[in-house]
Amino acid sequence: MNEEILRLLFDYSKKGKIVDLNYINKLIEIVVNKRKLSSFIDEVNTLTVHEEKPSISASYNSINKKLSIYKLGMTEQIKLHGKKYIEMFNKVERLFFTNLIVTQIILHELEHVLQYKNTIISPSDKDINIKWVIIALSYGLNIRKDMKLYKTLYRDAPQERIAEIDSYLTLMETLNPVKFHLPNIQDYIMGKMYENLLRGYVYDSSPTIEFFNIIGGERKELFDCYLLCHNIEDLPFSERIYNGLDITDKEYGYVLKKYLKTKYSKI
Repeated sequence: MNEEILRLLFDYSKKGKIVDLNYINKLIEIVVNKRKLSSFIDEVNTLTVHEEKPSISASYNSINKKLSIYKLGMTEQIKLHGKKYIEMFNKVERLFFTNLIVTQIILHELEHVLQYKNTIISPSDKDINIKWVIIALSYGLNIRKDMKLYKTLYRDAPQERIAEIDSYLTLMETLNPVKFHLPNIQDYIMGKMYENLLRGYVYDSSPTIEFFNIIGGERKELFDCYLLCHNIEDLPFSERIYNGLDITDKEYGYVLKKYLKTKYSKI
């Protein structure tokens, strides 16, 4: 999958082409085929704008299995990222970066499709891990009905945080063969990776723990029960920070130092 994405990304960028609907459809086809997601996407819509939130560039609705692309939101994301980060890149990298922005947005939504697939297919015992539990318990919670709650929870929502991390992990793996040829692109991706790993961590509070504390109810009870039955402290640091669980100040500082070494962090 990664090789096919890289080839698609390079073909467009080398020809001086900005990604278009044909590119987006090919990218979706690559990921859907490799991850066997066709049963979970009934329709791919291309719309001008999201009616409720014009800034949204793409979305996945697991109820009607629709993946929607919003042209206005996508264009705004390209402009926003381009204006802020374009000076990081040399002339060769700039078009590649523009195409990378769209690629990451689509990969993020396809991570949601994969999350949905994994929550509705009964896993074997060996596949029930902390990530599966967190996603399963946080999925399908309609926090958009309460906009105050939505604004509070969006940063910490595990399905959003993990989808963002996983989309950049895919990009990192995809670009690994050419990372030395695109050093500033690599720096940007690593900066985003570290930033998203730290996302939601504030003094004495971890994003996933805080998320379940706020939503309460049966979901929190089930999450607390899982934590009681498993020694989460014994999980490797990389797994705890990936899933938004408790980390030490030293561990937080370790990732923060790596983040601050990137050019991305200084913009």
